[in-house]
Amino acid sequence: MQILFIHVAGRTGNRHRTNLIPNGLFGLADGLDKSGHKVTIIHKELEETLSPHFDLASYVTTTAYDLACFDLYFHYQSHSVLEAARLVKKYSPRTHILLGGLTASIFANEILENFSFVDSVLKGDCEQPILQLAKALEEKTTLAAVANLHYRENRLILNNPMTYVITPEIYKNTSYANYKLLKNHDVYFHMRLNSPNLSNIKQTYYSFGRSCPKNCSFCGASHSVEALINGRRTTFLKDASSVAADLKAAKSYGITHWNAGFDPLSNPGYLTELFSILRAENIRLDFVFDSFGLPTDSLLQDIANTFNPRPIINISPYSGSRRVRISNGTSNYTNDELINSLTEMKNHNLRCSVYFTAGLFNETDDDVEQTKTLIRSIRQKFPEFQIHAQAIEIEPFSLISRKADEHGIKNHPQTFLDYVRLHAAGDDIAYETEFFNFTQIKDIVKEYNVCAQTTPY
Repeated sequence: MQILFIHVAGRTGNRHRTNLIPNGLFGLADGLDKSGHKVTIIHKELEETLSPHFDLASYVTTTAYDLACFDLYFHYQSHSVLEAARLVKKYSPRTHILLGGLTASIFANEILENFSFVDSVLKGDCEQPILQLAKALEEKTTLAAVANLHYRENRLILNNPMTYVITPEIYKNTSYANYKLLKNHDVYFHMRLNSPNLSNIKQTYYSFGRSCPKNCSFCGASHSVEALINGRRTTFLKDASSVAADLKAAKSYGITHWNAGFDPLSNPGYLTELFSILRAENIRLDFVFDSFGLPTDSLLQDIANTFNPRPIINISPYSGSRRVRISNGTSNYTNDELINSLTEMKNHNLRCSVYFTAGLFNETDDDVEQTKTLIRSIRQKFPEFQIHAQAIEIEPFSLISRKADEHGIKNHPQTFLDYVRLHAAGDDIAYETEFFNFTQIKDIVKEYNVCAQTTPY
């Protein structure tokens, strides 16, 4: 079969939101490629950057694609993905249009009910189901046996059982660095996360885990959401040796920077094992690590010993109030413990970016003042560290989205159509908490950034 994966960067109005192709997409493409299918991945905005005359409709009609797969992981993509899918169906009506990813999984039936050009949605993990779907389409047999599939048949929307969740063995044997399948991959590595401008470095956003171990109240990818939507009730970590193999492959493409957006809090020995393999195989990279808690001194030493000079640690206390942090499930450490951890990073000659937000559940004026005090303290003690603040976006199916009344959250989007309309119009994902309206929340963010003496991105 001829199979095309299309990444469409999310936009809110004219604002560029995410150029990132989800890590899992490369794994799905790799599995189909190994099964003998002809697989191509394109990044729509990248193609438009390289060729202003690029036209998706012309591209899909040049090759008779049997299956077009759109990732819809981030809600920012909602409007843009649908418009691209609509275009593909219009000019290539025989092509089966498939959506997948977290946002598509949450709103699978609503998407099928409202957008007739979408033929099916795969929910949750898809490594085996997408192979089953490709086989059924190729053999023109029923889709009833395809695990995790929601689809339309004779104007009825049918939901197949959620029987597939990735296994450690499949995770280990799937490559997430088969970048040759991506058209113009050499330029893609230079793309910035939220900007159309290219970087002078080559980087990869490669995650070694699934199902975040944390339950942040506002996050649509928290542990409880992954369990409810994707059926994953435990955190999965990819075999350390297979991660090293993927990173070695990434280096062969000239990649020099690795952004690891995952922290195996429940298995602290995992990173020790992984970093030991990387050192043994001399896989040295620049490194950015999203720490979901406070990293231990031994982990910081390990990071300093494994990667190129001055890796970056991202820490997200979100609030200067421990009470608010605990209420929102982000962390339970004290401000003194945070300062001590930042001191250890400085002592190991590591760089750090510290992230704060406003608009959290249970946050009051007093909590805002505590956050300002903490930001000023960090700025004074660590002038070389970056501090950033931005308003949170209450994500689909997050705890405070599902239980908004309980948490005092008002006027936030609830349905998929809400998100589509907001992003089409270029509007912010506005909401109100028990104590602040959205204008006040944005003003608080500005005050935080003044305290930080840094410009937010």
